[in-house]
Amino acid sequence: KPFVEANPELPPLFGAALSRLARTVSSPRARETGLAWFTHCTERQQRLGEIILAHNATTDDLELLKSAVQPALTHDNMYRLCSIVEGLERIGSPHAWPELSLAFHEATYSYARARIANALSTCAPNRFTEELAPDSLWDCEDQVREIACGVVNPEQPETRTKLTALAADPHEDEAVRKAATRHLARTDPPTAGYG
Repeated sequence: KPFVEANPELPPLFGAALSRLARTVSSPRARETGLAWFTHCTERQQRLGEIILAHNATTDDLELLKSAVQPALTHDNMYRLCSIVEGLERIGSPHAWPELSLAFHEATYSYARARIANALSTCAPNRFTEELAPDSLWDCEDQVREIACGVVNPEQPETRTKLTALAADPHEDEAVRKAATRHLARTDPPTAGYG
């Protein structure tokens, strides 16, 4: 902490190294630093604070992270949004649903949407399954389709048709095909054997 605060103008190479390091620190003291820097005025400290908090957030940070979702969307700050989402996923509270579902619909970065889908399936799995997973089967991002394939309700005819198509599509991402195939196998009734 003192090194970063004493050297605000580090070269980009050092900044990348500090970001990697920030992903590895885990302790109550690290969380305190993350909180202090999360709203700090320098861009580097704020980014490091986001990363540290993403990996050290507790339920005490729920309201702070929820309140940071809309500004990140407004300013199209997708890196900040991804860190916020990771922190909310770590906390795992269903109370994050409104902010996460808003972010899912409004994020301009497809990789962010994949992280948000992951967080939603952790924080509010039933709501994600019923409300967002069916449409997510058509998402442009492979990881979103893969997450949806694993949880969507296949009893709805249109959903089963799409799952079956994803499982059989040779041009589909392999992880998506496998997720669709596994989910269909889990939900299909076993066929009676003949002896």
